[in-house]
Amino acid sequence: MKDRDPGEQVVAIRFRVEDAEARTWHVDGEDAWPLRTLVAFLSEGRDGASIRRVLAEGSLASGGLDAQWASVEVSSHEMLAIEHSFPRALDPAPDAPLAGALDLGIHFEVPAVAPVGRAELDPSHPEVARAMSSLRYDGFDVAAWADRFGAESDTLPAPGELMGAVRRGRWRGGRRLAARMNVPVPAELTAQPPEGCLAALLHAPRIARLGRQGERWHASLFAHAARTEGFAVRAYAPRPDSPAPWPAGRAPWRTAGTP
Repeated sequence: MKDRDPGEQVVAIRFRVEDAEARTWHVDGEDAWPLRTLVAFLSEGRDGASIRRVLAEGSLASGGLDAQWASVEVSSHEMLAIEHSFPRALDPAPDAPLAGALDLGIHFEVPAVAPVGRAELDPSHPEVARAMSSLRYDGFDVAAWADRFGAESDTLPAPGELMGAVRRGRWRGGRRLAARMNVPVPAELTAQPPEGCLAALLHAPRIARLGRQGERWHASLFAHAARTEGFAVRAYAPRPDSPAPWPAGRAPWRTAGTP
């Protein structure tokens, strides 16, 4: 008799997301995933023991995403079996980033290990082009469900030089990074925005000013964290023959939510 595949257990999940503009939560859907997919979803910045703990807790609150499910108990043996079912690193390793390595963008990530904050970089910027020449193959990233190419602090331009290459508004995890670094979030950036088209029109100069302030605050925060805890630049190349197991728009670090 064939042993039961623990990764095939179906888990019902309820998602909520935070509207970054209105700063309110709303239900974003209910899905039923194989346990293997949920483990992959939770794998970013977590080892097997940490994933097992989150599965047993039955909830995940990260940035602007909240997910809940009935508690799932997974043994260390079962977790190992699930992890071994994921795609393996390419062998031999590519000498340079694959053709699709910019399909998911190129990212400034801090800290370098188990990053909390991410900022999408403009690949046409000279400093980013210089950083890309340092990228080396770093294995298959389960949370991104793609082959990862990266380089860490000692081979990259200084953090301040890369901050000018961040795409406007493409900061992720700023509030979590601020909490980690014990840096206060300016009250102006957490204030309730004006409601309605007329109010938005009347307050357009203020909204634009807050946008510029937010960009400066994020740039300062990310550069400070990078100097303190190290950083990496990474690009991700999806495998055409291995589509991500979660629905479109539900990727772990690309879900909607607060920056």
